Amino acid sequence: MITRMDIKFMKKIIYLIIMISFSCKKNKLDSEYIVNNNIKSDVLLLKAKKNIYTLKLTDSIFANSKGLPISSYVHKLINDSLFYYIYKSNKMALLNTNKALISKIELPNKVNGNIKSFDFINDSTLVVAQDFPTKIFLININENKIVKESKLNKILFKTENSFFNNRTNTEGFNDVNFNVDFNNLYYNKIDSSIYLGIEPFDSHLLKGFKNTSTIGVFDIYNNNWKEFFGKQEGMYRYKGDYTFGNNYLSYKNLIFVGDTIFVNYKVNHKIYYYIHNKFGGEFKAMCKYSKKINLPMKPIYSTDVEKNKEMYLSTPYYSDFFYHTKVKLYSRLYLDRQLALNENELYNDIFEKDAILIFFDKNFNYVGEYLFPYHMYNKLVPTSDGFFMFSNQHTNFDDNKKYFSLKYVYKIKKIN
Repeated sequence: MITRMDIKFMKKIIYLIIMISFSCKKNKLDSEYIVNNNIKSDVLLLKAKKNIYTLKLTDSIFANSKGLPISSYVHKLINDSLFYYIYKSNKMALLNTNKALISKIELPNKVNGNIKSFDFINDSTLVVAQDFPTKIFLININENKIVKESKLNKILFKTENSFFNNRTNTEGFNDVNFNVDFNNLYYNKIDSSIYLGIEPFDSHLLKGFKNTSTIGVFDIYNNNWKEFFGKQEGMYRYKGDYTFGNNYLSYKNLIFVGDTIFVNYKVNHKIYYYIHNKFGGEFKAMCKYSKKINLPMKPIYSTDVEKNKEMYLSTPYYSDFFYHTKVKLYSRLYLDRQLALNENELYNDIFEKDAILIFFDKNFNYVGEYLFPYHMYNKLVPTSDGFFMFSNQHTNFDDNKKYFSLKYVYKIKKIN
C-alpha cells in the first residue's frame, strides 16, 4: 500500500527531475545569448547593423527616505533623475536620484480615490487619473491647488455583448462603465488632450469585447471624450470571480514616441502601434527563448483560486515595453516559465522567474537580449539611455527605516 509519505517522496523526486531538465535548458540559454554575465563589468553586447552597444552597470543610489515607503508601480520618471511615484493609493513622493533624496509631494485632500496613473503638463502642473470616484484632476503641485477637475462620463463602447450594451444604454450620462489602466496616461501637448488606457466593466466576466476600443482621448478643458481607438490583442481577464493573476496577465502598457503609440500585451509576442491614432502596423518583439510558447493565450475559464494562482506564477509573459530616446533603442522584458510550487510545495515568488531583456533598433529589428543574474531582477524603470532597477536584494530600508537603496543603474552605451 502506498502511504502519504511515499506520495510526498515521489513528488519531490519528480520535482528534482524537472528542475534538472530546467537547469540544462538554462545552461544552453546562458551560452547562446549572454556575452558576459559578470555584473562588475559590461554585461551585454548588442550588435546592430551599424552599431555595437553595451549594457553596463554604472552606479548605485542610496537615498535618505525620511521613513517614506517607495514604490515603482505607478510612477513617472522626468529627465532621468526625478522619480515621482504613488504609495498608499493616493500619496505621492519624489526620489531625486541626483541628490539621493526622497521627499513627500502634497496633493489636495480632494484627490482621495485610488490614483491609477499620472503625467506632467509642465514643471508645476500634474494631471492625475483616479478611480473610486473616477475623475481627472489638473493640479498645481507648487501651490497644492486643483486647477481643473473632471468626472469621466460613460463610454458608448462598441461591443458584441448584449447584456453590457443594454446596461450601458439604461445608465445615466455620468455613470462610469469602465476601468482606467494602471500607469497608462499621457498628456499630448499638441492637441492638449489626455490619452488613457481603458477597459470596459466586467470584460473579465463576459464575452464579446475583442474589437472594443482600449484607448480613449479625453478633452479635460471641455469635459468630453474626443475619440476611441485600439482593440484588445492580448488576453482579457478570466471568466469567474477575482482570483490571483486573473487581471494582471490582461494588462497592457502604452508608450508614446512622437506621434506614435505602442501597445504591449503581456501574453502576445507582437507589439502593435498607432500613428495619429490610426492603426499603423505590428511587429514581432520576441525573446528567442520564447518561440515555442503558444501566444497569445486563450482565456482559461476557471473560478478555482488555486488553479489560477498556479497559472499566474508559472505562465511566461512579457512584462513591459520601453523606448530609450538617447540611444534610439526599444526594449522588452520577458519573464520565463517556472514551476508554480517549490520542493517544499510552497508557491514560488513571481520575481524568481528568469528575466530576459530583448532589444530592438529604431526600425524594430532584433538586436540582442540579456538574461539577468538569478534573483536579481525586480522592477525596471527605463531611462533615456538605460534603466533604474529595483532589486529584491537591494531595496531594503535600514533598521531605522531612514535609507533606501536603488542598487543597480544600467547604461546603454554605443561603441563606434
